[in-house]
Amino acid sequence: MPVFDFERERRRIDLYLPTVILNLLTGTVFISLTVLIHTFGLIDVTHAMKYLVARVRLHGRRSRIVAMISVVMGLFAVMTAEVWLWAGLYRLLDIFVDFEAALYFSTITF
Repeated sequence: MPVFDFERERRRIDLYLPTVILNLLTGTVFISLTVLIHTFGLIDVTHAMKYLVARVRLHGRRSRIVAMISVVMGLFAVMTAEVWLWAGLYRLLDIFVDFEAALYFSTITF
């Protein structure tokens, strides 16, 4: 029966721990950036929707349709920016060989 080598495992953990901490820090920073993009994006979408509805001066059902379309398109733009942020990180860290693969992975995991 093999003997467990505590010293070898300790050295392995000592090498592994800084990588884990760096990954957690990087993830935390990029999650924070995602939250900021989402927050300010939603604020901008709300302002744009109000401006669009007031500018077009539609009332009733048409106003609601214009508002809904502008909100959906705005949210799509915000989420696209977030997906591209993560794809850029994956490419920067050399996780994927090209940006297209990073963008695909970022999109399907988002």
